[in-house]
Amino acid sequence: MDNQIKNQEIGFTEEMQNIATVLRAFWEKARFASELINRLREEKRVLQEDCAKLLDELQKVKLELTNKDQEVKRLRAEQEQMLSLMNGNIFSSQEKEELKIKIKDLILKINSHL
Repeated sequence: MDNQIKNQEIGFTEEMQNIATVLRAFWEKARFASELINRLREEKRVLQEDCAKLLDELQKVKLELTNKDQEVKRLRAEQEQMLSLMNGNIFSSQEKEELKIKIKDLILKINSHL
């Protein structure tokens, strides 16, 4: 009977050691997973900050581009006006078109009164 109790105690002790080993392995995996999650969260935060900075920079560049486009249009209009003046043309091509439309409208009004 004493032998049987000792065998049961040995079996119980071995089982407890096995459980302890499994729990230690589980604990290590859980700790590793927790550290990995924390690192990934930090990396995500840094990437979100970088993304926000890049979006801000993109908005600034778009605004600068819009301003540059407006400046180019203005300079082209000035260049066209200067070339027209140099060639003896008083009106730009856009002004000529507007003047033609006004003259046609005036002729139509005169014709309608006659």
